[in-house]
Amino acid sequence: MGITTADSEFIKGKVPISGNKFQFVHEAIINSLEANNSNCVQIEITFCFSSSLFDHIWNFERVDIADNGDGFREDDYERFIAWGDTGKKKNNRGSGRMQFYHCFKEIYVCSLFCDESGKKKKRSFMANSTDFVERNTMKIEEVDQSVELRTAISLKNYIGKDKNINDLDIDDFVDLLRINLLLRFYLEKKEGRTVCIKVEFKKGDKSESREFSNEKIREPDKNGELHIPYERVKLSNNKTEFERSERYECIRWAYFETSASSKGGNEIKICSKNIPVQPVMLNDLNKNCQANGKHYLTVFYGDIFDAPENVKHSIDGFTFPLKKDFRNVELFLQEKEEFIFFDTIKDEIEKKIPDIYVEIGERQKKQKIKAEEIAKKLGIGSEYVDQINVQLSDREENIAEKLYKTQAKKLAGNAVKIAKIDEELRSINPAVKDYELILSDLVNRRFVLTTEQDREELSKYVIRRNFITELLHKILNDELYCQQDEGDKRREKEGVIHDLFFKRRTETDSLNNLWVLNEDFIYYHGYSDTPLSKIKLPDGEPFFNIDTLTESDKLLLERRPDIYLFAEEGACIIVEFKNKDENLADHVQQTIKYCGVIANYGKLKIKKFFCYLVGEKLIEKDLDSEYKKTVYGDMCRNFSISADNEFRNPIADGQLEIIKLSSLEKRSKNRSRIFAEKLGLACTD
Repeated sequence: MGITTADSEFIKGKVPISGNKFQFVHEAIINSLEANNSNCVQIEITFCFSSSLFDHIWNFERVDIADNGDGFREDDYERFIAWGDTGKKKNNRGSGRMQFYHCFKEIYVCSLFCDESGKKKKRSFMANSTDFVERNTMKIEEVDQSVELRTAISLKNYIGKDKNINDLDIDDFVDLLRINLLLRFYLEKKEGRTVCIKVEFKKGDKSESREFSNEKIREPDKNGELHIPYERVKLSNNKTEFERSERYECIRWAYFETSASSKGGNEIKICSKNIPVQPVMLNDLNKNCQANGKHYLTVFYGDIFDAPENVKHSIDGFTFPLKKDFRNVELFLQEKEEFIFFDTIKDEIEKKIPDIYVEIGERQKKQKIKAEEIAKKLGIGSEYVDQINVQLSDREENIAEKLYKTQAKKLAGNAVKIAKIDEELRSINPAVKDYELILSDLVNRRFVLTTEQDREELSKYVIRRNFITELLHKILNDELYCQQDEGDKRREKEGVIHDLFFKRRTETDSLNNLWVLNEDFIYYHGYSDTPLSKIKLPDGEPFFNIDTLTESDKLLLERRPDIYLFAEEGACIIVEFKNKDENLADHVQQTIKYCGVIANYGKLKIKKFFCYLVGEKLIEKDLDSEYKKTVYGDMCRNFSISADNEFRNPIADGQLEIIKLSSLEKRSKNRSRIFAEKLGLACTD
């Protein structure tokens, strides 16, 4: 009996959608490999996108997956429409195809196959995410006996979880697919089978394609076996304990070198049906580190990971129990009953990793020693070395910057805690009975934050901030020598201010003084004096699809915001500095123009902009009436951004704040004075 409409929601509940956003592609590939008895498997994957109102925006329409397999014969068709049919293969339970129904509303199948008499026929039918297979759509037709066997499945109307599927890049997709199929391709080649996959992206009347096969797959750089012991129940004194038995499962592992440009980085994964299913997270292996310009993939595989009862229906994890799962089930356990725990699997893998990654391990140790030496030389506590992410490719200056940034973050956090404790002093009432206890608690909490080492580090931190405030004061009064040298025609009045806050043509990985504007800004990822076209998302992807823009739009991306910061999701910060002699009212449209370009053409949809126009001179009567005074006496107004189309509909909101440098100096000085006085330091007035 096939799947009925009444059962559909129940079945989809039992088989949740996979956490792997491309599991539907992996499922189709596995089906193609298992349905093909030839030594040459050909698979074609075609993503089709339709155009939208904007030339550079495409909508994912469907994906077609075809192969030269044996096709949907009668028994294959009956298994497809039935739920939980395990007749296809030993390790098959028929639940993988549920990912098609989770991700697409409509499914079309067209298959050329040979029937029992040897005649070639075509079977076609339709399925949908609500009723599953529509039996009344199934048709069988005789075809010319010269046609080649072929099965094509078309998945339409995407309803999956990937919100960025419209922006899918063919090279990123192929790179991910190639890495995930590396083990499977190697084992297929070892069995004497050639597998070739062609990926094509169609956008309107344009298309681009990539091909890869297992013909050039080489042997793993390392491989071996690992024994996973069973744990036996041992009942004693009404307590449940486990001891290792003599029985074990043998699993295999393979270690591959991959390109340093691979999106996956260094990965350790457990496979089912020889395709990665679940990553193993290990603290000692840096995901992005490289050795000899390579990344590394280690995969663990074996019969135990292929058994259906050990794999989640969603095919993105395993069902092995954890020892903690047995805390409340002692009464149901039998003496000498045996289990394999995922804790044990992970422990055995972790023991093996140092032997596999021996070269990386040695280089990481050397880098850590180097980081400790740099920290000592800079007078930074050694505890910060364990808190930074040291990569093998890091040079001394990179490590130093990471140490300074980590130290600053901690010290800033301590400073905030100290300020809160000081604020709590105001709530103390000396007349209450437990006044001394409350005061002692505050003193103890404050003491924890000001140990000798912290006092020294915090003192340097406050002194540095005091220097920055003093530099700002001198710039405002033209007291720097570089400002007084009239013979230097190259001097930049605005540049001096800009570089004080955030060095031009750098990223926020560098040390900056954006705390003068806002304490949170030093933690945001961003750019200084960088063309919009060069800005990248925090994950390293380009912020704009340059190739999809017109020549006139590309010119807009050559604009350079003084500072661009990514804030929380869907929001960004733009800062523009002006020479202290320029009227800020003459430049209020500049940041708003940047916002218009970003909101209309950026990959990441920014719907909230926080803009700051910073200088010193402001003729307030030149501002329109929408500007209002802020709590600090600066000026602020809200604005909206319109879509770059004929409708001009609003697509984002923004806020522009005009701030005087003297106002920032005053606020900065007040903050510095608070901390300096508490530490007994001199603070410049």
